[in-house]
Order: sequence, then C-alpha cells, then structure tokens
Amino acid sequence: MTDEKHVHDAFLAVHVPPEVAQKTRERIERLRAEEANTSKPHLVVTQTKRPPRHRSRLIGALAACLIVVALVVSGGFYFLAPAAYVAIDVNPSLELGVNRLGLVSDTQALNADGEAILAQTDVRWMSYEDALNSIKTEMDSYTSSDAVIEITVVCDEQAWSNELADEGMRCFETGNGRVVCSHASSHERTEAHNAGMGIAKWRIYTQLVEAGVAISPEEASEMTMRELYDLAARENVSLSNDTDTTSSGSSEATGAQELRGKHSHSNSKQRGKHHAQ
Repeated sequence: MTDEKHVHDAFLAVHVPPEVAQKTRERIERLRAEEANTSKPHLVVTQTKRPPRHRSRLIGALAACLIVVALVVSGGFYFLAPAAYVAIDVNPSLELGVNRLGLVSDTQALNADGEAILAQTDVRWMSYEDALNSIKTEMDSYTSSDAVIEITVVCDEQAWSNELADEGMRCFETGNGRVVCSHASSHERTEAHNAGMGIAKWRIYTQLVEAGVAISPEEASEMTMRELYDLAARENVSLSNDTDTTSSGSSEATGAQELRGKHSHSNSKQRGKHHAQ
C-alpha cells in the first residue's frame, strides 16, 4: 500500500463531531457576514467620493463671488476715493479731497487754524458746494476787507478742474477780501505738504526763500496770505505764478493784483479766459 493510500484512508476515517461542525458553519457564516458588512462601507465611501465634485463647484462659486466683491470694492474705491484736491489758504489752511461723485471724501488741516475750522464743521461726505459754504461760514471770522483767500485746485481733468475752481470762486467771492483761484500739480501739492503748509503759502514761501528772505516753513504756515504778500512787498520780492490764476474782489484791498502781475485779473473779465485755458 502506498503512502498516498494510507493518507487517503486516514482522512476517510476522520469523523467530525456534530457540534464542531455546527460551530464551524456558524463561524463561516459570521465571517461571511463580517465580510459583507465591511464591504458595504467601501460602496458608501465610493459613493461619498462624489461630493468633492459638489464641493469643487461650491468653491468655484465662492471664488466667483469673491471676484465680484473685489470688483465692486475696487469700483467703489475708484468712485469714493479723492480724485481732486482743493486747498484753501487764508490763515486757516486746509484741503478738501473731492471724489468722482462730487462728494468731499477726505479733509486735511494744514495748520492750527485749519484744525479749528474742521473741528467746528465736519464736511466729509457733503457735496463739494455744501462743504465750501460750510467752511466759508466758519472762515468769516478770519476774513476782513483786506484778506486774501487763495483756492488752489489739483486735478488732472481740465474741465472738472475748472468747475471746481469756479464753484470755489462763486462761494468765497460773496464774502470779505479778495479771492484768488489757481491750479497746481500733484508734485506741488506733495512739496507743500512736506513743508507743512498749503499750496498757495508754499508758493510764496519758496519764492521768498529763493530771494534770500529769512523765513522758516513754520512761520510761513502760521502767517496769513495777506501777511505773506505784504512781506514780499516789503522785501521787494516780485512774486510769479506759472499757473493760470483767477481773482475777484477789491484790488485795493489786498494789493494781490500788483504782486501777481499778469496772473491776477478781475473776475468779470477772467471767467471766459479761465475756461479757455
């Protein structure tokens, strides 16, 4: 008898007790059930992998919303941020930032009296015309018959610049003194601010210094426009202005016409020329 035959006969002689066979079948059934149960989550996981597509669409939608918001904000900034500046120098020196909607969106005091004016009247988000009227009312106590009120417009758009200048003239020419309105560049504005004064005062100050007059930026900033013109006259400094200038009021009240020469004209004759430039 071969070895294989002995093994075969031995297997046939093995009898598994019924209880062992039952437990074995139960064990097999449990294993099958566990396998079935563990395989189901795989199906669920496979199905739940689809939501990332939904999340990607949601993320895309949110990104689009953010882009729209950014455009709205940037567009709002374009219209609300100052696009032109109007400096007013009497002794109070201050500046209005006017946005493209015609509203004063920024104000800046350039000396102590300017701070006092802006503390008394908050003109931010007023229309440019209303802001001018409010400031003029507060400045009436600073102006007399010989006062000089200088309005300087910084704006890259010529037509709008003329409109801002004209509105300033209309507002202040109804009060005391002489109103002088001119235009300036952004560079001049920056230089004036660096010196701590308004543009009109800075222009006279630089010419006084160039002529050898001993005067500090602090002194010039606190002087009235009338005092600066008088100082130039006493020191025989001939003031010049390379920008177009409009003035109104009584010429004998200030002497500004003589000091500025050809750049200062009576209001009635200058309006047409002012727009032509």
